[in-house]
Amino acid sequence: MLGPIRTRGSGIVETLSISNSIVQSIATSTISEIVPEDVKDPVRFEQLLQQGTDPVSARLRLLSPGIGALLGGASSPPFTASPPPESDLAGLLGLLNQLIAGPSIYSAVAFARVPLSARTVALLAAAQPTLPAPASNRALLDDAYQLELADAALALADGTVVLSRCTILGGIAVQRLQASECILQQLVRVDDTQDGCVRFSAWADGSVLPRKYESVRIPQGAPLFTTTDFGQPGYGQLLPLADSAILPLTTPTGQPQNTISEGATDGSEMGAYARDKNPIKERALLIRFQEYMPAGLVPVPIAVT
Repeated sequence: MLGPIRTRGSGIVETLSISNSIVQSIATSTISEIVPEDVKDPVRFEQLLQQGTDPVSARLRLLSPGIGALLGGASSPPFTASPPPESDLAGLLGLLNQLIAGPSIYSAVAFARVPLSARTVALLAAAQPTLPAPASNRALLDDAYQLELADAALALADGTVVLSRCTILGGIAVQRLQASECILQQLVRVDDTQDGCVRFSAWADGSVLPRKYESVRIPQGAPLFTTTDFGQPGYGQLLPLADSAILPLTTPTGQPQNTISEGATDGSEMGAYARDKNPIKERALLIRFQEYMPAGLVPVPIAVT
């Protein structure tokens, strides 16, 4: 059971391999404005806003000309060895917090390639265009700058992440991803979708992933588990009705989808408890009961926790 794993500053992980584990993000801020402690990678964050080459950064520089005055114009080539000094961070956050406190910064063009979380979509739907929208503006920035601002479960600027029989409770932002028999409950953004594969796994709606095989789509933050509170007996264990969250329940040809509860390669459940093979043990027990049960009686297994 792990907390969030991420790279910071110039840190690089070539390959991160995790198996038979639960990885959970931890919320570090409950306010809309950005404070210095919220910025996980200040240098990278300032570089992006200095260059303004991505649509969101370009829009922020347009909405707040002071960002360009503070950080300077784009350098060529981008991401040079001389990034803006970290001492500029306080001034930059002041300008961004002014934008956050104002009307919505959303633009369909600027955020067209940003995977938005379900929470952000709900906040945008409730916001009024001409009124201050601090909550939705902060959520938009977290989605646009996942490596720099968001409280993700896994956030690595480069390298390959290999997940096997894992339950990830939180967002993922990585360069390359290989996932097998996993549950990815929140939004996942993979930069290189031509590399890797997601197989026999459940993934959150709206995610940007490499090719998928025998995997199922679920709503972001779907209630699949007995509890996600660390320390509770049912932490990360699947609910009996977890399969009802699959979107849709059948394939376009009308065939049943793979399941979460028995969707691993060997017929066990997806996620961190796959190696316990509880569904396989239960099926074997029920088959044995059929040999001895009196006519008309049906055995009902009851899990201890």
